[in-house]
Amino acid sequence: MTSNFDYGRPENWDDPLVMPNIPDLLERILVAVDGSYQSERAISQAAFLAKLTQAEVIVVVAYNPITKLHRRGLLPSEEIIESMRLDAHELANEATALLTTKNIKVRAIAARGDPAEAIVTLAEEEKVSLIIMGHRGLGNLKRFLLGSVTERVLQTSSIPVLIQP
Repeated sequence: MTSNFDYGRPENWDDPLVMPNIPDLLERILVAVDGSYQSERAISQAAFLAKLTQAEVIVVVAYNPITKLHRRGLLPSEEIIESMRLDAHELANEATALLTTKNIKVRAIAARGDPAEAIVTLAEEEKVSLIIMGHRGLGNLKRFLLGSVTERVLQTSSIPVLIQP
């Protein structure tokens, strides 16, 4: 079956492809970590690129404390907040230790708040060249109501995002 439409080719169709000089492009890489298998793969990808480019890796663990129902409305539970804060710092320290053993310049940030907003804001503040994060599937209803962190980062970030499946 042939098409009746001729979309044409760009004028530079036959020009050779030119690969960018990656070491000149990456100075800082932000890797979002949440403890999932996908985020572990994102750490691995960040390590590979950092070794290749000598880039600094910034590990970000963003957590948003859930709330409990109280007579006067929704209030964050101090126990939950503290537990999530400790978990975030532990996760950040584990990722940092892993990257340090590979002789990669690394630092970690545990950020409280909406994870997508925290990732994008920190990426802009730290002037990173690339965001690397895993893709985690959510149930259809939850995705419809909230949207995944990955989707929201993709929609709001002006910085390139590498999604690790």
